[in-house]
Amino acid sequence: MSRVLSIFAAFLVAQATQAGPWGEFEGRCLMPAEAVAPFRVEGLEASAEAPWPDMTGYALPYLDTVLFAARADAVAQSCGLVIPDAELDGFLEDLTRWSLAAAEARRYRTQALGQGAAFWSAEWKDPAIVVEYAGPTRHDAAWVRVVQTSLKPGERP
Repeated sequence: MSRVLSIFAAFLVAQATQAGPWGEFEGRCLMPAEAVAPFRVEGLEASAEAPWPDMTGYALPYLDTVLFAARADAVAQSCGLVIPDAELDGFLEDLTRWSLAAAEARRYRTQALGQGAAFWSAEWKDPAIVVEYAGPTRHDAAWVRVVQTSLKPGERP
């Protein structure tokens, strides 16, 4: 069974490489978080600066995007991308498409947050996960991440 999962995960990562930043996030971060599986960083070299100290950064060789994932000793397990301006428009189109479909299916609830948004898993996921997006500012690039929480479905901090 684990071999089948490994083959399926490799397929998802291969698909993500053709789908741009959203595909990378979905295949390497979001889908594993939804399945309570490890984030998909195999085959990537830890070589980029991560936005938080308890994370490892990985440069994606075919995109200008930086993938980051929490180290095993991190308090919160999370995984995400720093998205450069050149790839932001396509990413936002994909994020919008996903968030509308997720809301319609009642899988996630949306919460506006200043320059971004949070998408909280609904009743189907225990413990809850949150997808956070922050738009670019004068000093920082846009980023998206999924965080494994210790909250029960429907709870928020």
